[in-house]
Amino acid sequence: MKWLPHIITVLVAMIPAFFSYRAARQQGKSDLKKQAEANRAELERLMKQHEIDIEHLREQHALEMQAKENEHKYRILEMEKEFELKAKERGQGVATGALSGSLGGILQDIISDPASGKKKIEQLQKLADSIRK
Repeated sequence: MKWLPHIITVLVAMIPAFFSYRAARQQGKSDLKKQAEANRAELERLMKQHEIDIEHLREQHALEMQAKENEHKYRILEMEKEFELKAKERGQGVATGALSGSLGGILQDIISDPASGKKKIEQLQKLADSIRK
């Protein structure tokens, strides 16, 4: 009988503790459901944002590739023009060399035979006219 007041005290304390535990557990489950729904909504929002970002990156990449392609075409055109200019310079150098060689030969011919020198001068004029065109 000595123990009876202690047992009653423990039982009286356990009843509200049990109800508090049950209420806390239900509140915890409810909070978990709310948090799961919030997380799901946040995840969906982030996924949509991620898709938008990916599409933006694709467009940006396409623009960069087009710009690089245009730059590459421009470089090719630039190299072709440079090649044409060098070819013209070489052609003019050959023509100039031929002209100077011809002039030397013509001067020699004029000194030795004026009639053949005159023919060579006419040929030289024709060559110069063809180079100018």
